[in-house]
Amino acid sequence: MKKILLNIAVMILPVLAVSSCVSSVDDVFDKSATERVEERIEEIKAELVSSENGWALPYFFLPGQFGGYSFVFKFYQDGTVDICVEESFSGDITFVTNSDYSVKWAEGPEIVFETYTDLLHFFADPQDDGQGYLGDFEFKVMELEAGKLKLKGVRHGIYQHMVKLTGTMDSDEYLTGVANIQDKLADFDIPALDVKGTVIALSSSGDGRVMSFSVKDGSASKDYQ
Repeated sequence: MKKILLNIAVMILPVLAVSSCVSSVDDVFDKSATERVEERIEEIKAELVSSENGWALPYFFLPGQFGGYSFVFKFYQDGTVDICVEESFSGDITFVTNSDYSVKWAEGPEIVFETYTDLLHFFADPQDDGQGYLGDFEFKVMELEAGKLKLKGVRHGIYQHMVKLTGTMDSDEYLTGVANIQDKLADFDIPALDVKGTVIALSSSGDGRVMSFSVKDGSASKDYQ
């Protein structure tokens, strides 16, 4: 009889221990996991719609080959977002397209641009090479600070940084500034520098979208973009 009672006690004790641990974990938080997830989603939504002039996104894809394009997103409370992009892609910085968006939870918060647009989803489409630009339209929210969002493409894992436009700067002013910088970079030319035998050469792609520099030290060299 004593042996039977001992066996029952051995089986019950782990269950009681687990139950105690679960209770302790729950006590650490004032709210349930579901409530915390919902609050985080609402926090991100509120931050997105808080920018009167929108968010600037220098959108990079396929590192080292195509550079990127500058976008501006204006998010609304009703779940829609206005999207515009620099003139070299759209042909007109005042051209605006609209998409539905959502903030969801999938192992963390994600921003999803749900309606297909030629301005954004084009870069996520496969091209003739079967690969395309390795763009995304679903982004994990990695960090959220005051006026800054660090994102990571869900499919291709490329990091992006979205910054809130502040003051009087609107999308037209921002994208015009981007175009001016791009024009200057396209004409950028600087002779190679020799620093104690290490030769550093800097160059720009014809459209000013990709900057490259090479470092040569003796017989060894390395290229960066």
